[in-house]
Amino acid sequence: MASKQSICGFVLLTVAIIMIICGAALYFTFMDIIKKVVSGNVKLAPGSQGFNTWKSPPLDLHIRFYFFNVTNADEIISGGRPIVEQIGPYVYKEVRTALDVDFHYNDSMTFRQPRTYTFLPDKTNGSLTDRIVTLNAPLLTILNMVEFQPRAIQLIVEGFLRLAGEHVFYTHTIQEILWGYPDELLKLLHDFSPTLMPSASFGFFLGKNNSDDGVYNVFTGAGNISDLGRIHFWNRETSLSFWTSKYGNMLNGTDGSLYPPFVEKSRVFYMFSTDLCRSIYAIFQKETYLLGVKLYRFSPPSMVFADHLINPNNAAFCTPDTTHCLGSGLLNNTVCQRNAPVVSSSPHFLFADNATINAIGGIHPVQDLHETIIDLEPLTGTPFQLNKRLQINIYLKKNPNYNSLKNVRTNVFPIFWVEEGAVADQKVVDLFNSEVTNIIYWGHVAIYVVFFLGVAILLILLVAALLLWRRRSREPRDKTRQPLLQEDKQSINNSPDVVDPGNGLTV
Repeated sequence: MASKQSICGFVLLTVAIIMIICGAALYFTFMDIIKKVVSGNVKLAPGSQGFNTWKSPPLDLHIRFYFFNVTNADEIISGGRPIVEQIGPYVYKEVRTALDVDFHYNDSMTFRQPRTYTFLPDKTNGSLTDRIVTLNAPLLTILNMVEFQPRAIQLIVEGFLRLAGEHVFYTHTIQEILWGYPDELLKLLHDFSPTLMPSASFGFFLGKNNSDDGVYNVFTGAGNISDLGRIHFWNRETSLSFWTSKYGNMLNGTDGSLYPPFVEKSRVFYMFSTDLCRSIYAIFQKETYLLGVKLYRFSPPSMVFADHLINPNNAAFCTPDTTHCLGSGLLNNTVCQRNAPVVSSSPHFLFADNATINAIGGIHPVQDLHETIIDLEPLTGTPFQLNKRLQINIYLKKNPNYNSLKNVRTNVFPIFWVEEGAVADQKVVDLFNSEVTNIIYWGHVAIYVVFFLGVAILLILLVAALLLWRRRSREPRDKTRQPLLQEDKQSINNSPDVVDPGNGLTV
């Protein structure tokens, strides 16, 4: 029968081997398990953590407006170089509300997302009643609309302009420029033809408060987590119709608020922007940290807005053809802005040609301040910091038929730039650490403890077995067992006397 020590040693040996095997197996499969859990949590499904976070984002979203005040309007009319000064920011809190959410059989979800803006005077440098000098956008829009019309129509419009007493530059408050004001020129044209001019008011964000930018259908990630947030269609269309090629009209990527998990540095993120009326992409720039959390920073490279001679794909965004391209860093949005001569760029013409930058005094591009950035946590794809930065410009063109434009320099004129962004605070980081970082950390600790405890038990058993063997090997042999020679001698001494029959001697 086996001793108790032998049974105990066998049990400990079995436990040690099981712990080592389990620890090693978990070491190689633990992150796969974590990824499976993450995939289940971040996908968009009724009641899922990812859906609830998307519907009620934990990050406070703000939108900041910086305006360019013109300081030498009279000189510009005479042909001088424009000089502007930046003022602001004027800050609003932005709240997005998901409405009409509907899930579909093909692992997609339809929704619209109205946005409301609330002014934050305590975060603003200035007041909405601040008055600035800027380009007369309605005037330049009307002139742009009739540029290629018959001369008779141009003469009628010029008559309206003289009647309205319009000037190339005007003075308005920040409130009016953003959210709208009744414009005399637009009113005249509206009264003349409501079809031609649907509104008698103008503002760059007129009608955008508490409104959405269309109906989206995006993939939920339930079928393929890499498709999370990818746009299937927008306003019931799977492609755009603004541009001159299939490439330009592609609806690529997400809306910029959703990103799939398991982010790799080699990944290219595509995004569709309704502000730009096109899709763009962002590539990895660098690793960064926010409150101790490692993040991957992605940004649109200069190639996204490069001249079509540098990036041939951008020929699609030259309207009406490549003879009307504006150059690097600029995008003509006239086709999607109701014929308004709107040109998009990065703030302070970042990534534009030196000729564009130097044409306006007071422009100072700084990449860290003016580029769009997306900081993603690589495991979950969660955005911890977003800063979408966009500048709105007006194409100012010399016009010999209008006195105030006879001598101006043709250039892209900055009106304002906007920064729409959010950044995680300590509360969000603490929540992430408790739900993700700490679980992974203590999971790895548990794996190491199990594995090395098993190894320790096994080593202890081996040492104990070795010591037991050495002790037994040094013990003296059994005293009842004598050497063979000694046994023979004793047997001889103890044998009975034998008598020699020959001589009677006792042997």
